[in-house]
Amino acid sequence: MSFGKRFLIICLISMVLMSIEYIFLPDIIIIKAIALSTTTILVTNIMNKKYPLKNKEGS
Repeated sequence: MSFGKRFLIICLISMVLMSIEYIFLPDIIIIKAIALSTTTILVTNIMNKKYPLKNKEGS
């Protein structure tokens, strides 16, 4: 999977999860910030493990 496709998939999944979290979490900024950042990190880690970047030969 190319970098561009993986980046778009990560962004879309993160935006959906973040919008759900943003609606249901209380209005305390620190809680929302921590939850949204950990969601992004978690989605990125899962995508990196499931679809690793292919190394180009000769570089």
